[in-house]
Amino acid sequence: MKTIALTATAAVSVLALTGAAHAQSLTADPYVGAGVTVIDGAAELNAATGRAGLNFGDYLGVEAEASTGITDDYVGAANVDLDHLAAVFGRVRAPLTPSLEAFAKGGFYTAQADVELAGAEATLNDDDFAAGAGLEWAVSGPHALRADYTNYGLDDDGHSGALSYVFHF
Repeated sequence: MKTIALTATAAVSVLALTGAAHAQSLTADPYVGAGVTVIDGAAELNAATGRAGLNFGDYLGVEAEASTGITDDYVGAANVDLDHLAAVFGRVRAPLTPSLEAFAKGGFYTAQADVELAGAEATLNDDDFAAGAGLEWAVSGPHALRADYTNYGLDDDGHSGALSYVFHF
C-alpha cells in the first residue's frame, strides 16, 4: 500500500511539474548522465549510476536514476551488497551563471541490498521519499559535470554523494 501511495504521489508530482513547465515555456532539454555514487547508510557502498531527465525552461525538470553496487561492505560479520537503487525526482533549478546551476530535487526511491552472514542470505528492501541538492557545470557545449547529495528516507535511512558526467541533447 505504501508503494502504491508513494508511486501515485510521484506521478502527480510529475504531472504538476509538467503543467507548470508548460505554463513557463514550451522548451525542453533532455539529458543523460553517468557517474559514481558513494552511499552511506548502514553500510558504505559504491555504485555506478545512470540518469535520464528532462528540463523544462530555466527552472523545472524531472529525472530518473538507477544505480547498482560496484563494491560491497561488511557491517560486523555481515557482507552487504547493493543490488539496485532506483529513484524518480522533480527538480527545481536556479541558474547561477551562464555555465553553472544549482538544483534541489525531491521524489521517491526504492532500493534492494543482499546480505550474507555465516552462509545465510537475506534480501533487504527499502522505499521512501528522497531529497537532495547539487550543482551542474556546463563545461563545453552539451557536456557538463555534476555533483549532488541525496538524503534517503524521512527517518534518515542514509545519504549519498555523486559525481557524474552529463550530456544535454
